[in-house]
Amino acid sequence: MDRMLRCLAVMAALSLGFGFMGLWSTSALAAEPAIPTDCMAEGPLRPVCGFRGPEDFAILPGAGAVLVSEFHIDGQPSAISLLDLRTSARRVLYEGGGGPARPGWGDPACPGPVARGVSPHGISMRRRPDGALMLAAVQHAGRESVEFFEVLGAKDSWRIEWRGCVLAMPSGSFNDVDLFADGGFIVSHTGAADRPAAVYRWRAADGFKEIPGTRGTYINGVLLAPGDRQFYANDTPENETRLFDLATGRRLAAVKVSSPDNLAWGPGGRLLIASFDMAAGPSFPDCFKADRGACVKPYRILSFTKTLTNRQVVHEGGSALMGASSIGVISGDELLVGSAGGDRLLRVYLGRGSLVQKGSN
Repeated sequence: MDRMLRCLAVMAALSLGFGFMGLWSTSALAAEPAIPTDCMAEGPLRPVCGFRGPEDFAILPGAGAVLVSEFHIDGQPSAISLLDLRTSARRVLYEGGGGPARPGWGDPACPGPVARGVSPHGISMRRRPDGALMLAAVQHAGRESVEFFEVLGAKDSWRIEWRGCVLAMPSGSFNDVDLFADGGFIVSHTGAADRPAAVYRWRAADGFKEIPGTRGTYINGVLLAPGDRQFYANDTPENETRLFDLATGRRLAAVKVSSPDNLAWGPGGRLLIASFDMAAGPSFPDCFKADRGACVKPYRILSFTKTLTNRQVVHEGGSALMGASSIGVISGDELLVGSAGGDRLLRVYLGRGSLVQKGSN
């Protein structure tokens, strides 16, 4: 069974234990409404369609474009694409292939690029000490891995070139990743029968190490705090976002959030958390299967201080325009909302704002 299908099985089991109203049952699926396919703007809300599960974002320098991880739950080939914020046009940047690996980008034992197709999940972008712009992507097609890319170009000529990889540890099932400047990273392992869900750190010198104290039910989004001494992790079924000390794994703070997914840094150093209502609307299997339309689950993009206090609602929704948010980032005067299910992302006009970049600590 594909690793992501195993993840679905884990979430299905959790749905029984945590009262998610039988979302995964045959009877529940039979009673669900059709996935809406409308893609028309409504006031400050502008859906951009033509994507497949735009699950995670990384804003490129200059704030004129965004890298988009297009996620496919069954591990079938998808793409890393680009959204041009001036035109709302989508351009595919990577669907597999490349090479050879470049020293210092991932594990020297990387066997080479994924030859045919790529199935990205969480992504992270960061500047290396030599000035190169580095992108890491959790990847599920053909193998479970973190793939490394160099981001090249500018404005109309952005491109990414494969540079290396790190294969998952045995039974590893990844979701999200965040980079250190030296090419190391933290990654969420969502859980397996012989390896509980937890946050892991990977370094070239000693490989994967579980960070003590981070085990949970289903670890989803992760994000390093400024200075790289602390980090955040979302446990989706437990409806909780947690702040940890990187060196010790000691939990420093926690806040209840409905089904938290990915995290990003917002204006003023505030933390943005995408959340949704697991029990409402279509099942995720139906959302993932839909080639068109929105996954109509109520959602919120929330904002917190670095210590997980002073909750604010940046935006909320859940309609034919957009649902089940997986990521929210702010670029200039806009909020960009992604979803792992459906064919669109959402551009929300907020008024004057400032750039946020995931991983730009």
